[in-house]
Amino acid sequence: MSSKYKKSYVAEIDLVRHEHWVAFYMDDRKRKNIRIVLGEDAWKFDIQVGMTVEVQPRPYNACKILRGVSRPS
Repeated sequence: MSSKYKKSYVAEIDLVRHEHWVAFYMDDRKRKNIRIVLGEDAWKFDIQVGMTVEVQPRPYNACKILRGVSRPS
């Protein structure tokens, strides 16, 4: 994997059109990124809208959740 896929970022989770989980984060250059959360990660971490997680970008506009940081109150 290239070095751009080895960094991790803190992201917020949202649901798009009631079917796709996405993660929003800002990278090192202050660019906003939107990545699709892998289905198995959504189940494994029991994600919710507004949850903060640590993600690692993957090819084809996807991301892998490394850990949950906080849940919405």
